Amino acid sequence: MTGPVDNAMGGLREALEQKVRRRAVVQIELSDPGDARRRVEAAQAARMAVVGAASIDGGDVDISALDAEVEAATAALAACTAQVRLAQPTWETAEEIQARHAGPDGDVDYSAALPDLLAACAEDEVLQDAGWWRDQLADPRWSPAEVSQLRLAVMHLILNGPRAYVPKD
Repeated sequence: MTGPVDNAMGGLREALEQKVRRRAVVQIELSDPGDARRRVEAAQAARMAVVGAASIDGGDVDISALDAEVEAATAALAACTAQVRLAQPTWETAEEIQARHAGPDGDVDYSAALPDLLAACAEDEVLQDAGWWRDQLADPRWSPAEVSQLRLAVMHLILNGPRAYVPKD
């Protein structure tokens, strides 16, 4: 639902009852996309050159093979990354995980809690395993930037909401 909600006759209540869980997607690089990106660029350039020459000459050309190469190159580039889809956990789950990782002063160790939070937020069932996440995040193949992206996405889902709007009237 977008735009203002009609508050009359329960419109706001109905809208809030239909609220969806907030989501985040984190791109994880699986392999170096450099060669795949260059292949896409070369395929697109070859296609544009043939189409450009045909438009100048006024002739028809069959570009189906070139389209197929662009499509194959684009698929190879997409295979270089994976999308980790996350959704906000229930309030109770988030509270329970944070309580388990809180120190005596009440401060939550979010680095220690990250595997549990990722498992709780993961939409894909195969990623809903905190032990697996713990092993993955300890692996040096995961860069600090990737871990930080995951942490920021989870923190956004459990702690940060859309900014509140304070009317001026």
